Amino acid sequence: MRKASIAISLLCSLSCMAQGNDTSIKYMKLRVLTLYSLIFSLSACVSVNGSGYESLTDAQKGKVVRCESSIGRLGNGHSVYQITVAQLKEYLDKQDSVIVYEYLPFCSSENCVSPILAEKLCTSKGYSFCLVATTYDGLFGIGELHHPILAIDFAQYHTNNYKKYGRAFYKELTGKSLSERGYGRYHLFVKGKYLATYCSIR
Repeated sequence: MRKASIAISLLCSLSCMAQGNDTSIKYMKLRVLTLYSLIFSLSACVSVNGSGYESLTDAQKGKVVRCESSIGRLGNGHSVYQITVAQLKEYLDKQDSVIVYEYLPFCSSENCVSPILAEKLCTSKGYSFCLVATTYDGLFGIGELHHPILAIDFAQYHTNNYKKYGRAFYKELTGKSLSERGYGRYHLFVKGKYLATYCSIR
């Protein structure tokens, strides 16, 4: 975003220069408008596909911590725990049946329910519940859960693009690609073994 701001400032300067030269003004304006469109398109992609971590306040970032113990020992406090696939697999191996909710805070689909409702629906059907957020924005203020808030440690994948590290995380976790398991967000594990992905848990 900082590079985009610098580029925009440079383009503004070029635009002003063009205004002082009647023979090149049309040509320069066309180039400026084209570059403006390109920069804003790239900026929008970064913003939309980013992890959301950079948009957190300093206080919120202080509550994002790497998981240093077994997931089963974590409390349901106000922290967000960054986890790896290995840590989640270790936890799932010790559970009977668990629904892992692939939570995307800004998803507006009717099947992307709030974590509190998802937890309630899962437990009412006899499943343990595990919330794993794909992005970090929107995690603070979701309400009190009976389970910890987990999030993918995107640094493990050397990218800030949630689509890229999200696909990699769940492919490693389930052993299936996105096209193979389907586009649902509720992943069922029994005794640590991946069984199916569901679009809805209602």
